[in-house]
Parts: sequence; C-alpha cells; structure tokens
Amino acid sequence: AGFFGPDWSSTGTEIVGGLVLGLVWINLGLLLIQKTGLNSAVQAMVYALTRLPGDYATFTSSLLFALLITGFAFAATTAYEAAPSTPPRSWFQSVFVVTAVAGVSALVFWIVLANYRTRMLPSTGVGLGNLNRFLGEQAFLVHFFYGFTLLLVLFVGYCLAGSRRRHPDPSQQSTPLFVSLISLAVAVGTAFAVFHANIKWSSTEAMDHWAEIFQGKGEWPIAAAICEASIQATPAAEHQYFFLGKILTEQAVATPDAKERLALFAKAEQILETGSKLRPIDHAFLARRAFLYFKWAETESDSAAKTALANKSLEFYRKALVLDPGNNDLWYTIGYVAMAVLRSPDQAFAGLIRSIELYPNSHTTCGLLGDAFFYKGLAAQAADDRGNIIRAALTNYLEAARLSGASDAAASYRYTIALGKSNKEVGEPALSVAAYLRALSNAPAAERWAHEETLARLFDQMKDKTNATAHLQRAMDLAPAGKQADLLNLKTRILSNP
Repeated sequence: AGFFGPDWSSTGTEIVGGLVLGLVWINLGLLLIQKTGLNSAVQAMVYALTRLPGDYATFTSSLLFALLITGFAFAATTAYEAAPSTPPRSWFQSVFVVTAVAGVSALVFWIVLANYRTRMLPSTGVGLGNLNRFLGEQAFLVHFFYGFTLLLVLFVGYCLAGSRRRHPDPSQQSTPLFVSLISLAVAVGTAFAVFHANIKWSSTEAMDHWAEIFQGKGEWPIAAAICEASIQATPAAEHQYFFLGKILTEQAVATPDAKERLALFAKAEQILETGSKLRPIDHAFLARRAFLYFKWAETESDSAAKTALANKSLEFYRKALVLDPGNNDLWYTIGYVAMAVLRSPDQAFAGLIRSIELYPNSHTTCGLLGDAFFYKGLAAQAADDRGNIIRAALTNYLEAARLSGASDAAASYRYTIALGKSNKEVGEPALSVAAYLRALSNAPAAERWAHEETLARLFDQMKDKTNATAHLQRAMDLAPAGKQADLLNLKTRILSNP
C-alpha cells in the first residue's frame, strides 16, 4: 500500500528544487542586508540568525544550507529512481518552474517582512514605557523567519516522504511505508531540533544587538532593561551577564549622584559574579570585574576607599592571569591600574616588563613603562639615582616613539613631549629643546603656548636671550588671559639677565 503525497513526476522534483532554491535566496538576502550595515530591525534579526550561540559562525550559511542541500540531494535521488509514464519536460522548462517556485516563495517572505517592518515602532521612539512592545516586534521577526522556513522544509519533507511514483509495475508505484516514515521523521526531526535549539538564542541575540545600539547612544537604562529581558529568556547564556555588567559599569561612571553610582557598581558586580559562575574557567569575567573595580576606584573621592578598590582590581587581574598567564593585555593593565590610581611605579614595573616580554612591539606599554621610570626618578632622593632612573625612562620613550612611527601622530606627540621633559630633568637642555621643537608641529592649539613658554625657559637656561624672548612672545600671543601676568613677569626676568 502506498502513503500520502503528490504524484511524483518531474513537477514534484521541480517543486522541491524550487522551495530549496527559495530558501537559499531568502538566506542570501538576509546575509546581504547584514553586509550593508543597515541599522534596522531587519539587521537585528539578521545579526541574530547568522550566529550560533556563543559563537561567530554563521547559522544560515552552514547548518541550514547543509539541511537544504541534503534534502535537494534526496529529491534528485528519488526522481532518478522513479520511472514516470509521461515524458519529462525540457531542461529550460524545468529551470523555469524551479525559478518560479523559488521566486514566489522568497517574494512572499519579503513582502510579509516589509509590510510588518513599516508598522513597527521606530527605535528613536523607544523608552522604558514601550520597551515590551518594541522587544515583541523584534521577536516576531525572528519567529517569522523560523516559522516560514519550517513550513517550507516540512513541505519538502512531505513531498519526499509520500511521493507516489509512476512505474510499469503497479506494486512499485508507491513508496514503501517505512521509507516514507523515515524520510518524514528525518525532515521533521532535523527541522525541529535546529529551530528549537536556536530560536530562543536568536531572539536574545537580536535583543543584545539592540542593547548595543542603545549603549552606543548612551541610553544605558534602556540597554540594561533589554539585557535583563534577554537574561530572563535564556538565563544560562553567560555572555549576556558579561554585557549587562559592562553596560552597568559605563552607566555608573557617567552617573553624578554618588549613592546611585554606588548602587550601579554593586549591581554590576553581582551580575558579573553570577555570569562567572556559569563559566568559571573563563578569564574574561575576572578581567571585567577587575575593570569594574578600576573604574569604581577612579570615581571614588576618598583616598582610602580609592586605594582599596584599586587593590581589589589588581587582585582580580592577577586571578585572571592564573587562567591566562600569557595574556600581555592583562599584564599591561596591572601596570596601568598601579600607575593611574595608586601612583605606584614599583607595583607597575613587574606587569609592564612582563607585558613587553610577551609583546615587545607595543608602543603603549613602552611609553607607560617610561612614565613609571620617570615618576620613580622624580621621587628619588640621590641625584645619581634620579639621573639613572630617568635615563631608563628616556630609553623606553625612545623605543615607544620608534614603535609608534609617523602613523600615530597623537602617540608620537606624547612621546616627544616626554622626551623633552626627561632630557630637561637630566640636564640636557639642548636635547630637550630639540624635542619640544619637534612636538610643536603636532601640538594641539590649546597647548602650544605652554610649549613655547617651556622653550623660552630652556633657551634662557642656555643663555640664548634672542630665542628665549622670541618664544616667550609667541607664548604670550597664544596664552589665555589668566596666564599673561605670569608670562610678563618671566619676560621681565629674562630681559634683565645679562
């Protein structure tokens, strides 16, 4: 006995092939939208659908395509085995039918999607009051794609499973029941497994994409609310805790009210701690918590509390290094926190030196190591120690300037100024003058007067009154009104020198 299904002829093969091609066109269209950078709800859906959970691999161009190509191969095999009583159509006619079926199926998808998109809430009008409606609209787009694809795949499975083949032998005109059931089970089971495993993830990925957009606009309450909704939908997705912790940290830094800022930092720490329990061997959560305490320390006005928070940050960075000891960024950040918050070159040296050992081509690390030597030298009591330590700073500044090259004008400017200051401290005014003269070409307009003043003082130290007065006059021409009195006093002193 046969099973349900359409008569299997060249038409059946063409319908299956057309549906498969239609799905391919739909997915290619989605990927094309993703490449255009279109900032829309459709892009949010595409962003979600082209990613696997916790990965950057494309979903539509790998797993779904493999499923559809397998179905197409099954259809071709079935058509080959069949012996239709009617002559098959010409190649051109078959291509026309396949293309027509594909075009109609893809067109239906895009018409429905475009019609829905025009009635959606624009992102510019989203607030906490209508956030649920906005998220519901985004979820519909993802569910519509999966639902439409599922219907087409199930129809392909129906055609393959129940095809009644025409054959000279009447006993061979129908597909055996067990073959039909197996074919249908494969199509339905594969589709269900794929869609069930990914539909929640895709919906939350779409929400995360919108959270990033609102975060970029500084609308942290909306971004945080979207992340919280995403966590409720998939509480086992640790990356969403990571992102929410990042958003709350940024919001805390930008919050002027001390009490509210404290609450946001505490909430961010709680969220990151929860996420780290889901992935305890991932150093990223430890590094993010370390960064949270660093930003917290920067906003703290009490010196004792600032020091305690900075030490807490260093503690988490060291824990992260246990999991990833070869991470030069972590070693660098230890040095940065020690310098930026604790003002402790001694605590910075180990991290910066290890970072350079792991990645010697970082001009940023060399520059910061130069800062550590420079400020340690300034604090040295003995003149010899002071000179030797600051010369070590000069070595690192020179290396940083070499590594930055002409491609990074801002970095090159900073290192040139550092060379000028360091040479001035070790009693090399000529080298200091050369550095400041080079720096003037890249100096911001607001800083030029200060460098001109420094050059005037250096030339005065070198007993060059002509250049000293010339640079001092340029400094007076550029300086703000509040600095004119000091500069005038300096001019008087320089002119009075023999």
